[in-house]
Amino acid sequence: MPELPEVETIVRGLQGPLQGLVIESIELFSTSMLGEVTADDFIAALTDSRIKKIERRGKYILFKLQKGQKSFTLAVHLRMTGNLIYCSKRPMTRPRHTRAVFLFHNESFLFFTDVRKFGSFRILDDNQKTIFLSCLGVEPLSPAFSEQTLQKLIEGKKTSIKAFLLNQKYICGIGNIYADEILYRSSLYPEKPLPKLSKKEIANLWHNIREVLMEGIKAGGTSTRDYRNAAGEKGDYQKHLLVYGKAGQKCRRCCSIIQRIKVAGRGTYYCPGCQPN
Repeated sequence: MPELPEVETIVRGLQGPLQGLVIESIELFSTSMLGEVTADDFIAALTDSRIKKIERRGKYILFKLQKGQKSFTLAVHLRMTGNLIYCSKRPMTRPRHTRAVFLFHNESFLFFTDVRKFGSFRILDDNQKTIFLSCLGVEPLSPAFSEQTLQKLIEGKKTSIKAFLLNQKYICGIGNIYADEILYRSSLYPEKPLPKLSKKEIANLWHNIREVLMEGIKAGGTSTRDYRNAAGEKGDYQKHLLVYGKAGQKCRRCCSIIQRIKVAGRGTYYCPGCQPN
């Protein structure tokens, strides 16, 4: 699924063209992403609202909207296969697997595509937004995420390091792909218990969390399957992956054969030479 670098890339790609635009109409081809809200209520709530700002929190894309005197937020989670694609004018054909189309007053379009139909839209007032996002942990690229912060988050926990990285209530935005790459850079076995991490290993982990995520953003995200940026283009970080998806191949550093195991219910790639158990 899109992780922090992919979501951040999409947000940056939408901020320029969409900020300040008014939603003129919405066409829905699926309602699976709306939860318990009806299509009519969703369309009525968003039509004629102005996009004031677009932000990211963890893996959520947050559209801050204004309609008359009322301000509210549309929180979008792309889940496994969702994409938001902007077109400055009507395309000849809709992108494949389009589930929703937003038409703006300047006759530009935003398409929500989703192969698996797992994506979600949630309309939140300011109080609901605070509660909704309160379960998310620290942003790993924010000033609040320091070595000391990571040390405190790890203290007292007995889970594996891979499960810890995937848990959004501790650090938000890291998913399966970047967790594997971070652990490889850090020379940490994915199932290593948190109590066995040394201070030096934690410091190295903190550095690599930030470095890998920033590299992912710089490359425009990872397109191993469905992910596309706001222009409908693939990212490039898949060209830089060192372990993820490379089971059976030789490690570039030590020539050991990269292995695939299951950790925290997720397929996990690691090098037994660089990340010994």
